[in-house]
Amino acid sequence: LDKDYPFTFDGTAWTMAATEPAEPEEPTEPEKPQKPERPGCGITGNIHGSHKHPISLTLELWLEGAEEPAYTISVEDGLYAFENVEPGTYILKISGHKHVSRTFTITITEETQQIVQDTQLNLQGDLTGDGNVNIGDVAKIYGHIKGSAPLTDEYTKACAKVTAGEDITIADAARIYAHVKGVKPLW
Repeated sequence: LDKDYPFTFDGTAWTMAATEPAEPEEPTEPEKPQKPERPGCGITGNIHGSHKHPISLTLELWLEGAEEPAYTISVEDGLYAFENVEPGTYILKISGHKHVSRTFTITITEETQQIVQDTQLNLQGDLTGDGNVNIGDVAKIYGHIKGSAPLTDEYTKACAKVTAGEDITIADAARIYAHVKGVKPLW
């Protein structure tokens, strides 16, 4: 036999080999229960509004203070979902060709399970959000400039701002009017 056994046979009798007492095992700490891994939060939504035909939208989710987005997705139908987003404060930026971008601040805590952020994305120059840049948008911007119907919504103001400068001016109204007349398209 080529194995070591605690018994030997001398031809007439079996004898047990002397064994050294086993070393006592060092006590081990009981394993601490592991905290179950928390699935991240889901952020979903529907981007609707002035795009009458499918357009390519880009959504970027930036962790506050980061130099690049934590998540980036593209969608064609307006429906989006970010899955397993870790806790933190994020900036959601939604952009699309010919459209005015939107941003939202989203805070996710350990307890947050799901966030729904629906929104509307308008064409540049589309102050009414009807999907067209038309004389109604020109009238709305003139009302703002004259002070008879000021624009109060920041996103509508962003849709009206089609020229350089910080304020909405007659230059923005003229530029939108030139688009409506077909003289100089906005995009």
